[in-house]
Amino acid sequence: MISASVSVGSNTFPVSSASFEVYDLMVVPATYSMTTKTGRATVYAKPFLPVELEVEGGQTFAGTTNAYGRAYIDFTLPDDVYPSQRVTLTAKMGEKTAQAGIAFLGGISVEDFAVTNSASGTIHPFSDGAQSDEWMTVLYHKADEKNAYWSFDLLLNKPDGLRETPDTLNLTAVCLDDATYDILLTKQSEDDSTVRYVGERVDEKYLEALREYEENGEKGDLDIGNGAGFFLPESFSLDSSLICGTTSFDVTVSAEKYAKEATEEREQAIRDAQAEFQASCDEFDTGLRGIWDIIIEETGGNTDGSFDELIGTIDQLYTEAGDADGNTVEFCA
Repeated sequence: MISASVSVGSNTFPVSSASFEVYDLMVVPATYSMTTKTGRATVYAKPFLPVELEVEGGQTFAGTTNAYGRAYIDFTLPDDVYPSQRVTLTAKMGEKTAQAGIAFLGGISVEDFAVTNSASGTIHPFSDGAQSDEWMTVLYHKADEKNAYWSFDLLLNKPDGLRETPDTLNLTAVCLDDATYDILLTKQSEDDSTVRYVGERVDEKYLEALREYEENGEKGDLDIGNGAGFFLPESFSLDSSLICGTTSFDVTVSAEKYAKEATEEREQAIRDAQAEFQASCDEFDTGLRGIWDIIIEETGGNTDGSFDELIGTIDQLYTEAGDADGNTVEFCA
């Protein structure tokens, strides 16, 4: 215990109680998560004293504290250290010791990541050890049960000396509606240099929508609204100490164009086109009536039939022309 006070300007106030701890020896690694086998730690002790740093299962490294009581010691982890292993660093000064733990994350890396939709095929958002620009169009508006089935294939490169790999990994998917889903990846195969994990997901909401579609006897596109609740992934992340933290994979799934907003835009475009077409029809109709009035005036009304009969004749000619071409032609007057 020491006597302490606080000064503010010219005023000094006693502190009723204050304490502090004095460390004779302390070790602080530069990082507590190492991705390489070489690192640095700072040993704190009295100035100008020799200290040692012992690496669990490995060598002992020496140093001397400076005028500030610090010794910066470079060290190397054992050759047989494996990813996700914890290693203890022990600082020594005479009979005194202090410890700190680090985790070796290793140099394992992602070689390939494949996403497959049974209806739309396979893409590789991560290929040959790097992010790719592959993208997928998922035709969820088509009433096809295969749309609901997804599979995932992850291939990791193993560094030398990796002893153990987990039986499962967790893959997190973020979808168009910002919903997240956890997908369990199970170890499928492993050799000296690689390990492969696979997983699956079934979009139950899509299957439910498809059942309602079929029960109601609907035809045409399957309405998925704005896509909320459906498994339409935008990105994936893999969170594991095995691969040095979180690895993310961006996926471009162009299902948004089938969302409600896009549907409304298409419907509005159709309405605009129909209005434009009808305006053309009205203009054409007016023109025909004007020509008919001229005919009546020039002939003094001496014509066979009426205007409606003339329109019917033209309409019949259009219909016959369409039938001959195998098309449907509708006269709009």
